[in-house]
Amino acid sequence: MSNATDFFTKVAKIRPALNIGCLFDIPTGAYHTGKHGESILSGGLAHFTGVGGKGNTYKTTVMHFFNLSAMNRYGDPQDLMGNPSPYLIYDSENSMNPTRVEHLADQYDFLAGLGLDELNRVIITDTTMSGNSYFDMLKKYGKDKIGGKGVYITTPFLNDKGENIKIITPTFVGIDSLSMMPIDSVDAIYDKHGIGESGLNVEAMKTAAAKSQMMMQMPKVTSANGLYVTATAHLGNEIVMDQYAPSKKQLTFLKQDTKFKRVPENYSFLTNILWCCLSANVLQNKSDKTPLYPKDGGDRMIGDVDLQLITIQALRSKGGATGLPFELVASQRDGLLVGLSEFHYIKTRKYGINGNDRSYALDLYPDVALSRTSVRGIIDADAKLRRALEITSELCQISTLWKGYDDIMCTPETLYKDIKALGGDWDMILSETRGYWQPTEIEKKNPLKFLSTMDLLNWRAGKYTPYWLKKK
Repeated sequence: MSNATDFFTKVAKIRPALNIGCLFDIPTGAYHTGKHGESILSGGLAHFTGVGGKGNTYKTTVMHFFNLSAMNRYGDPQDLMGNPSPYLIYDSENSMNPTRVEHLADQYDFLAGLGLDELNRVIITDTTMSGNSYFDMLKKYGKDKIGGKGVYITTPFLNDKGENIKIITPTFVGIDSLSMMPIDSVDAIYDKHGIGESGLNVEAMKTAAAKSQMMMQMPKVTSANGLYVTATAHLGNEIVMDQYAPSKKQLTFLKQDTKFKRVPENYSFLTNILWCCLSANVLQNKSDKTPLYPKDGGDRMIGDVDLQLITIQALRSKGGATGLPFELVASQRDGLLVGLSEFHYIKTRKYGINGNDRSYALDLYPDVALSRTSVRGIIDADAKLRRALEITSELCQISTLWKGYDDIMCTPETLYKDIKALGGDWDMILSETRGYWQPTEIEKKNPLKFLSTMDLLNWRAGKYTPYWLKKK
């Protein structure tokens, strides 16, 4: 009798997602066991991600964060493999420039000061190339890339045979926005007919059809060629011609009577993860109208609106829960602020922080005193604080979002004390480890040792000892 595997190709046991941090990995992922018994999180950036929202809700900022964070960790910015991954951007609104993207990249360790534009690691294309032509070039680039040497990288995730899963070297793509992406066939209609003429009535139908065909190809084009595409879309009110018609919702958690504008319906179900920026509000101290978290002593101008609080929600996710909003802190000038977002997340939930309203410290980093007016500057200067914030915020998310870990789950305070009692050196943990996985080809050159948040919980529970610590 024939075996089914003689006829069908089995997919890999795990589809590794790229860890990007800033509260996005835990809600979208799950831990898997590596060859040393370590717990590795597959969560964060998937092959096809959507970011929707109304105007001025920081969709583009979130898109840039996804791609720059992933590029910093997985795009070989130090050229260790001789095959650096670029960040390709399609700007359908003709408003973006490389200088802005380079400035946003300066907050990432391996991207700062590289000159991404000169190195052709950030390539922005505007509407001088139509959207359908850009997509065709993207497909050709992917096929050419597959034919290149050394296109695969080795992940720490294991297949059924206990072998490391290999994936195609990632290329990062941002489409901003899909809503405004021009299509040649539609432009031809514009050229042929004047405003108000009946010939333009088919414009919306032609646009939707072309973009729908593009969306249908996107899952295969991205996964087959190692492309990680993030596409933004505008959210607006749905115009209802018949007031008595029953209202329809595109997605369970999408607000009634709203829809994504000028994008096909399959955008909402072909994306691996679809985020929605619900709102963005000025983040100020209520008493004096200065920034809630000033960067330094000179950053306390009354009425300063640089700091923004973004509320974001997963409308759809194939790898995690949906519907639960959370908040991110962004700077209009500097983009998404990772450490400050994690700090605001745990502070508003009163998790892993001790002290009073004026002076406090993290349970995992008790020797450094923080205050509302100093925390942003200390985060920028202190890598150990950033690591402590990452671990604490992930602990908070695991305890809130995940079930089935009661046997190992504990508070940050307990984790700190018990790891210390086991001989763990927290100064070393915070200064010499990282929580995100990396390809073997890059990891061997990275001085930071792997230690996930789940590893820490298992270490405390006596179920795991870091393999590199045992070797040492």
